[in-house]
Amino acid sequence: MKSYEEIIRATAALDWRIRTHMPENYMEEIFGQTPESNPSLYNRLWRAMRTGSIQFLLDTLDYTNEKKLIRYISQKA
Repeated sequence: MKSYEEIIRATAALDWRIRTHMPENYMEEIFGQTPESNPSLYNRLWRAMRTGSIQFLLDTLDYTNEKKLIRYISQKA
């Protein structure tokens, strides 16, 4: 079981990555999709980068992609 501190660190690291990197740099690694294969996801990631918040993604992602995001965070923790 991951500690609360490890999960918070991994979430903060991902939040920083979302705010400072272009979506195409991490989209395939986290979601397994490219901007060409899923333009609506790319647009959401772009808006999350502009608003500077992982919360935007958690509020707007569909269930499948939300699970992928949470799985990525738990693997990094």
